[in-house]
Amino acid sequence: VAAETVGLNGIVVGVDLGQVSVTGDNIRPIVGNIFDPSCLEKIRSWAPYDSIISDMAPKTTGIKIRDQEQSQALVDCVISLSDELLKRRGSLIAKIFQGASMDYYTNELKKRFKSVRNYKPKASRERSFETYLIALHKH
Repeated sequence: VAAETVGLNGIVVGVDLGQVSVTGDNIRPIVGNIFDPSCLEKIRSWAPYDSIISDMAPKTTGIKIRDQEQSQALVDCVISLSDELLKRRGSLIAKIFQGASMDYYTNELKKRFKSVRNYKPKASRERSFETYLIALHKH
């Protein structure tokens, strides 16, 4: 969907721990860990970006607090990258596990973006803690 949206004049950079089967002239797949400096270097090479969409989630353990902490580390990374790599008026969407930190992240994003909201997709399971932070129009 992202590749169709940006068209042939744009690019989509995707990062995954494993090989992905999505291909296209405007898709740049990176196999790597978002915390690895060499992965970050590759991501930076195509910056600045109009949008960052993060569907990253930790491998869950079933220990709610641990899963939330790992989710928060991913969101911290994505927010940091948005500070560095997003164009002015850019957008950010980031998956996060709901928890006590939701207000913190919402407030952090409000410092950086004009519009911030939380969104839980209808396709998400009722018991799922997944939600998305949507931040539009970076200052």
